[in-house]
Amino acid sequence: VREYQQSGSLEDDFWSLMDQHKSKILRRLKIECSSTEEELSYVNKIFELAAPLFVEEVNDYCRINNSPNPLNNINETKNKEDTYEFGAGFYSVFRKIVSKSHPDKTDGSRIDSYIDATSAKKQKNISKLVSISKDLNIDLNNLSYQDISDIETSIKRVQAKIKTIKSSYPYTWFFLNKPQKAELVKDFLKKSSPN
Repeated sequence: VREYQQSGSLEDDFWSLMDQHKSKILRRLKIECSSTEEELSYVNKIFELAAPLFVEEVNDYCRINNSPNPLNNINETKNKEDTYEFGAGFYSVFRKIVSKSHPDKTDGSRIDSYIDATSAKKQKNISKLVSISKDLNIDLNNLSYQDISDIETSIKRVQAKIKTIKSSYPYTWFFLNKPQKAELVKDFLKKSSPN
């Protein structure tokens, strides 16, 4: 045993095993990021279609029934953007993405990845950067375990956004049949009324 320890093989085996473990975690997280970002995009598109239609139905119901429209009292407020730390590891990921997607460095076929990565960097959207890195087959093994923890937190935030959108009135309304839509509008108005 002493001979084995002195040769450094045990320590080398340990670090090799840790690298394999880290690679496995990162592969899983790349897939999760890609999947959650794709779902968020899909859910956002549906919400963007549903919201104006839902508002129109609420307006029509209130006009026909001569009832107050709670949507008239809503002030548009911009959502406060979440700000999180964006570790140096993610700037490195961004640079790798740029080197594989910048129009000046490539044939221009990956311009969408470049635009998305630039936007993700500006918004400090870790999940989106990792998703793009998956699409471009970028190695993330240089990320630290803290960076891995940040990726997991980012995935949870995206999942929370998805859950919030899916539980909204417009999103729910979009998937109902006509009688159910009318009932949901009534429920919305009942819960929105100050009485």
